[in-house]
Amino acid sequence: MINFSLSLTSESTITLTSLSETALQAVVNALAQSGYTANQDDITEAIGEHGFGQQYHLEPGPATLTAARKTEDRGIVQFVLAGEKFGHGGCGR
Repeated sequence: MINFSLSLTSESTITLTSLSETALQAVVNALAQSGYTANQDDITEAIGEHGFGQQYHLEPGPATLTAARKTEDRGIVQFVLAGEKFGHGGCGR
């Protein structure tokens, strides 16, 4: 599994929404350059009271990308890549 996060600080000049959208596009583009296609699942999950997560099915798989945005503190964007090729075989697909 690969898990990485981006956090806004008091010096950040970008909004959480802009950071999330820009970073997600960069992750999807990097995956495409490595031969993966990201297909968004229909379900968006709430994460506590302060965030949400969206899951993407990656081909070739089985693999998933989860993108989460949390508004706690100043804001966090988190990405998790799961699947055998990312060091974890339990992605469920």
